[in-house]
Amino acid sequence: MKKLALGLLLACGFVSAANADDGVIGPSTLSLGGLYEFPDSHRDSDDGYGGHVTFNMPLQSRPSEGIEIDFYGLKRDADAGGTDSQIGLFANYTKGFGLYGWDQEDGVERFLPSFSPYGLIGVGVVRDDVANDEHYVPALDAGLGLAFPLGWRGLSLRTEARVIGQFNNDSVPDEDFLLDVQLRVGLSLPLGTPAAENVDDTALSKECGLAVVDPVTGRKDCSVDSDRDGVNDNADLCPGTPAGTPVDLNGCAASASFDSDGDGVPDDADQCPGSLAGAAVDMSGCAVTGEGTPPPSTPGSTTLVLSTVRFAKNSAELTPEATALLDQAAVGLTGDSEIVVEIAGHTDNEGKSNYNLMLSLLRADKVRQYLVGKGVSRYRLFVEGYGETKPTDSNATEAGRAQNRRVDLDKLDVKVSEPKH
Repeated sequence: MKKLALGLLLACGFVSAANADDGVIGPSTLSLGGLYEFPDSHRDSDDGYGGHVTFNMPLQSRPSEGIEIDFYGLKRDADAGGTDSQIGLFANYTKGFGLYGWDQEDGVERFLPSFSPYGLIGVGVVRDDVANDEHYVPALDAGLGLAFPLGWRGLSLRTEARVIGQFNNDSVPDEDFLLDVQLRVGLSLPLGTPAAENVDDTALSKECGLAVVDPVTGRKDCSVDSDRDGVNDNADLCPGTPAGTPVDLNGCAASASFDSDGDGVPDDADQCPGSLAGAAVDMSGCAVTGEGTPPPSTPGSTTLVLSTVRFAKNSAELTPEATALLDQAAVGLTGDSEIVVEIAGHTDNEGKSNYNLMLSLLRADKVRQYLVGKGVSRYRLFVEGYGETKPTDSNATEAGRAQNRRVDLDKLDVKVSEPKH
């Protein structure tokens, strides 16, 4: 018992230290809950009950996967009398399979929660205490579960079925392997703080003179985007744009002008037609560097690539095409440590608006986690979710909806001060 408790404390320390390291992406989580066990039929005991504590830390560059440290304890009612209890300590590999929801606005679907399925497998050690005979045995475990986001401080409800296989020839005579089944339920809470809370307010004040607080997001910037059209008020020539209206770089309703080089500036306003694909451009459509001059066209240039990442329907998982674009963006971001970026998540208009808002934020967070895994400081990446409010194409067609399921990387006119280690 003492050895397993010590192991758990060491695991907690490891997870906490890793969570504070810039090399680890996304928040680690702590889960607490209860369990009910159906013991192996060869045991001379009734069903068991107990509790568990679980730590999960996401893997660098693979945010849907993680390493889990799980500790549990349970007690059974022995048919023949005496004690029958068990505690276990396991190290598991976990894999998430995205966030899923319901498309219908009406009917019973509107009462159904979104959910994230996951699986796990691992190894550990179990201590069985049967009839006052205590022994430690190696074990394997595997499980499947569903996590249900609760919408408050990242809290989620976890339900899970897990099997524990033990190489155990001590607890039951003439049996070398025992297989117990556990049903679990618990609450999972993220550990750590959002990147936006780590921005140095003093640095903002020096840069802006007066930092403005966005009344919707609570984020402090040099300006605020009151009409939520993606253009800050200090540069918005058309304030009060209706929600969902596609706008140009001036914040005015976008015209139907053709953009032959795909740089975001219509041909009738583009003074540099034929810009290289992925190049960062100014309002006139000309490529810029940090000093406002055209960048050199030499291999290995670290000019920031402002990417638009697409997603499958009802999914926040990064596709190979998305990771290829983000690899380019990471090169630009690591090459210019002064650049601060808003990672803006978007969805199409199918499904409930509150689900779409949560999905857009999850998509943006997935992109942030990937960029941090590529060496970009998390203090330079702001995450925002806009849901279905800012489409770039019509939601009347599947092709248009596919264009709206996206994450945009937009350069912010703001500086941050990173903590010194």
